[in-house]
Amino acid sequence: MDQRVIEAVRSRRVLKLRYYGRSRVVEPHACGVDRLGDDILLCHEPDSGSWQRLRLFEVLSIAVLDDTFPGPRPGYQRDDPAFASVAAQL
Repeated sequence: MDQRVIEAVRSRRVLKLRYYGRSRVVEPHACGVDRLGDDILLCHEPDSGSWQRLRLFEVLSIAVLDDTFPGPRPGYQRDDPAFASVAAQL
């Protein structure tokens, strides 16, 4: 698990990612490992208002921005069943 992602969740810092050829700015809410053993990130994408579960091995770049977000967005629930184990969550 990328330590930058864990710290971004814990400190509510916005991430800028390159994922499938597209730049995304996301608010990380939880990260951990899925049942296949892949590191995953549950994040909210403010531009679209949507929730994303991203496999971190598919992310080409990660930058932790100085921007923060106030807390969990509507629709977020802790202990998402997609995670076999959780490294950090709001």
